[in-house]
Amino acid sequence: MPTPVLTIAAQIVCPHSGSVVIVTKNGRVTSGGQPLITAGDEYRVMGCKNPPTAGPMCASVIWPMPALRVKVGGVPVLLSTSLGQLLPLPAPPVVTPTPSRVQGT
Repeated sequence: MPTPVLTIAAQIVCPHSGSVVIVTKNGRVTSGGQPLITAGDEYRVMGCKNPPTAGPMCASVIWPMPALRVKVGGVPVLLSTSLGQLLPLPAPPVVTPTPSRVQGT
């Protein structure tokens, strides 16, 4: 079933309220004027408030399960249902997508 594709306007946070800053290489393929984001982009976590006694602070996000069929420049895009993993902690980020007209699987 088609699922909305994420754009750079999506809000991504770690479970400790750290904001994820997206650095995309895609400036050409957009939805609503916002570039689509891909699994190959850089996702840095800023302001993680994980207590030192609970482990290290979140630093970045990887996306081992991006879209299967939709790609930008040969790199799979991220869907609103894509599963990410924070590093170095094995926890998922919280994604709040923005409306997108582009859909993929």
